[in-house]
Amino acid sequence: MIEGSMVRGSTPIFIWRISGAGIVFVTHVMLARWMGAAELGVYVLTFSWFLLLATLAGAGLRQAAIRFVGYGLANEDYGYIQRFVNTSTGVVLVVSLVIAAIGVLVVSVGGGVGPDALTKPFLIAMLAIPLYAVMSFHLGVANACAWFSLSFFPNMFLRPLLFLMALIVASVLAPRLTATLAMGLHGLVITAVAIIAIYVVRSRLALHRFGPASQTELRLWIRTGVPLLIITLFSAYSLELNLILLGAFLPSSDIAIFNACYRLALLLAFGLFAVDAYISPQIATLNARDDRQNLQRVITHATLLRVGGAVAATVLFAVFGKSLLGLFGAEFVGGYSALMMLTFGQVVHAASGPSTKLLSIGGHQDQCLYVFAVSFALLAGLTALLAPAYGIFGAAVAAFCGVALWSVWLAVLVTRHMQIRPTILSAYTPAHR
Repeated sequence: MIEGSMVRGSTPIFIWRISGAGIVFVTHVMLARWMGAAELGVYVLTFSWFLLLATLAGAGLRQAAIRFVGYGLANEDYGYIQRFVNTSTGVVLVVSLVIAAIGVLVVSVGGGVGPDALTKPFLIAMLAIPLYAVMSFHLGVANACAWFSLSFFPNMFLRPLLFLMALIVASVLAPRLTATLAMGLHGLVITAVAIIAIYVVRSRLALHRFGPASQTELRLWIRTGVPLLIITLFSAYSLELNLILLGAFLPSSDIAIFNACYRLALLLAFGLFAVDAYISPQIATLNARDDRQNLQRVITHATLLRVGGAVAATVLFAVFGKSLLGLFGAEFVGGYSALMMLTFGQVVHAASGPSTKLLSIGGHQDQCLYVFAVSFALLAGLTALLAPAYGIFGAAVAAFCGVALWSVWLAVLVTRHMQIRPTILSAYTPAHR
């Protein structure tokens, strides 16, 4: 019964995410054909800076929303939710404007942040940061309220779709597609989607009777959000961190193969993300009520669903992995063993349960920082040791060890601090069946 509910609830999130990822993939293929590798590199670098700075501008308040909105819902303190949303929106807007202004100043006075071709698109990206950051926060609030389609459709599906459509029109009308034009089009799309998304979330919130405004706990909100922000940055840029490390040891051709293998392995993460996103409001509410029995039941069933999907994907890669890698080119088939090693890392992550989410919602997010720091140190050390000797397979082993370490370690911390057993083993413990 619970597994069926989770499948139904998480399926729309998975669809939006996997569909959006497909659109992004097609977009990058078309950009490479239309503007060439050099211009595409400028655009990708610009957008990477944009995402990084826009995420920093959120001050972790999007990630904190699941905890504090969940608290308000559990206690029926809707004034608390109202104050959290309004105050946090102001904080995100101010921080994002400051970051954007610093970015413009660095480019204008400092002479740029990279190649000269990066200057114009980077300036455009800075202008889009405030609205994107505010939108991201509101979509986090929507997720905390269990409005899943609203939370993921605008940024995960609608934005990349509209951007692809804009690029198709530009490729017909413009004599040449450049990184500046592409970033400009993306900035317009971001502006339009952000305005619509913020308006819709605000309108849905307005339908609720919030009552008198409750207390403001800005210091607590930010104190909670900043560690969550660091965790998000680490997890969201795991592929980029691996590629940067490999750049010191492997030729570009091997890095390209490792990139393809990792991106395929991360397809498993879409299913894990969908399950975690769906159960987040439930576990926030149950944790706020200190309902450990039902919380354990939800986590156990969620972990079973995570593992089932991960194992199914592993079998798929074992059978069709070489064919999938062959889509990138014949030379990529040699990365099959690395693909399977990276996939095993995702299976371990799935079997460890939604530990990061549990620690974040339970207020133990600070515990994650040390874990991720040690895991990154292990990843860097093993990459330096194994990649020169064993190539991309050695790099995959290093990545597997890093993921396995922090996944298992965080699961242990959940058991210790929250008295919840998040791993697949909980399904075979009679007390938690």
